[in-house]
Amino acid sequence: MNRMAPASLVMPGFKHITELLQPGQTALCIFTRGERLHIGQDGHGSTGHWVIDPAKQVDVVVFYHRQPGEAADNQIYTAHPDGVQGPDDEERFTLALVDLTLRGTTESNWRSFCGTWTNPIRYWPPRTKATNT
Repeated sequence: MNRMAPASLVMPGFKHITELLQPGQTALCIFTRGERLHIGQDGHGSTGHWVIDPAKQVDVVVFYHRQPGEAADNQIYTAHPDGVQGPDDEERFTLALVDLTLRGTTESNWRSFCGTWTNPIRYWPPRTKATNT
């Protein structure tokens, strides 16, 4: 399978991160323009320079990859985490990845796709606010 297939081929379209997850799965959703997203032909890869909690375990990493000048044709990748390197001098981390695969595209904006605002990192499901009772 060509993991770098052009998104213009017939690819599934997704509106929200939950369409990519099985019930009960946790995810780290990352917005990227691809500067530090490295994809190997064998499905291994890495992405770096993120402010994350290295102790937090997730089942899947989901990438919302904004193509330059193609706001309506954002590529969606999934991968499984395979370790964390860092932190660097700026307290940022690099994620090692396996099974990195282009899953489809989305016309949803980042906020709608991952249920967040401007932060490029979103853990899913989101934390619920504790209530004082």
